[in-house]
Amino acid sequence: MPKKHVVMARTPEVMKEGIPTSQGHLHFGDKATALVEESIANEIESEQGLKGTGDVWTHEDPRGNWMDRFKTLSGHKYFFGGHVSRKFRNNYRKIFGHD
Repeated sequence: MPKKHVVMARTPEVMKEGIPTSQGHLHFGDKATALVEESIANEIESEQGLKGTGDVWTHEDPRGNWMDRFKTLSGHKYFFGGHVSRKFRNNYRKIFGHD
């Protein structure tokens, strides 16, 4: 499973225009960050990152799909907390107004 990396724009111009990569143009949209896979992150780091022009900053996502890793290790998908409990249903109704 490929690791995810955070790419953060360091200038307003890069945030608005995005950056070119071998897999197309990476657009940030309204946000200052984007999640990419490790292969593209290495390319971005060497060309536009701190090893290159310095327009962006890349870092491995510390959260990095923990649920996917957990499912792979255990073979099961666990949810902590009762999604069918009375308390959960009542709070869900308070927030969303329906089941």
